[in-house]
Amino acid sequence: MAAGVAAVAAMLTGCSVTMVNSTPEVSAADLEKGITEQLEKSGTTPKFVNCKDDLVGEVGKTTSCKVLLPDESAFHVDITATKVESGKVDYVSLVSLSEPELENAVTGMTTAESVTCEAGLNGTAGARTQCHITKDGTTYVDTVSVKKVDGLIMRLALGKATEQP
Repeated sequence: MAAGVAAVAAMLTGCSVTMVNSTPEVSAADLEKGITEQLEKSGTTPKFVNCKDDLVGEVGKTTSCKVLLPDESAFHVDITATKVESGKVDYVSLVSLSEPELENAVTGMTTAESVTCEAGLNGTAGARTQCHITKDGTTYVDTVSVKKVDGLIMRLALGKATEQP
């Protein structure tokens, strides 16, 4: 069974920077605005986007943003600075689902009574983890994988479930 989970997976490039002690950074507000604009281009207006911190303009520095969609599904966007030149910070964004976020997504893909996953997933095609899915009192083990990342959509797929002894 396959299903799509709307998520930011596009490459975003930072343009708006401020200087703090001569180190450029992209403000959390600008990151939130960029993620919101990317989602709106795909036809989804998020309930909220909350970035934990500003992105410091040093290659390899990271920050994380949480996104909540109108259907109450949530995911994270991990942002990493890739280049800093002339006060401009370039960065890439990778969507990820924490364990609870993935469990909610899998529950939405199935008619399960409960779902427990061994780990979350990052938005890389081929990434996978195992989930224990309880349906009608029977628990099955299933592999959940990222089938495809297409623009702002991360498509998840469930493998062939096997009954857990």
